Amino acid sequence: QEQRLVNDLRAAMDMITRDLRRAAHWQAAEAGVWTPAASAVPRNPHGVSFSATPYSHIDFSYSGDMSAADRVASNEQYGYRLRDGVLQVHVGAAGWQAVTDPAALTVTALHIEPQAQAQELASLCSQPCVATTQASAPTCPPQVHTIEVDVFLSARAAQTPQLQSQLRSRVRLRNDRVTGECAP
Repeated sequence: QEQRLVNDLRAAMDMITRDLRRAAHWQAAEAGVWTPAASAVPRNPHGVSFSATPYSHIDFSYSGDMSAADRVASNEQYGYRLRDGVLQVHVGAAGWQAVTDPAALTVTALHIEPQAQAQELASLCSQPCVATTQASAPTCPPQVHTIEVDVFLSARAAQTPQLQSQLRSRVRLRNDRVTGECAP
């Protein structure tokens, strides 16, 4: 029972970390690169959203093989949450499905907390930024926003509640977001 508890918990954590590494992947990323002929550059429509404290729910999307360049299809939406002792995954249009078997284990905690950082890219700009007070003005210098996610998962064996296990993982989301632009 102890080995099954550990294995089931590890499999659930592996699934979460693998999916989080894909979060915000955009199959059409080349469409977001500026060219002189482009009148506008589309932004990545995929992203990540975290529940408010406590961080017990995460929603995210990433591109499929046949995705549209400018929108998120229903089959590209995913998420994780804890409901009644069962870890669930949101699988696009199929809805929420159980990841863990309540006959084998009861998940007692799911904590998903983002650790966001922003780094300025002023060294990439050819001209210094000019201070502006306009709310609609783009941020200068541009910034790259990175997110690492701390994931905590704990469970107890369904048949023997005194058997408990927990896992922690830190996942760096691979698809950074860039905001702002250099001065013209």
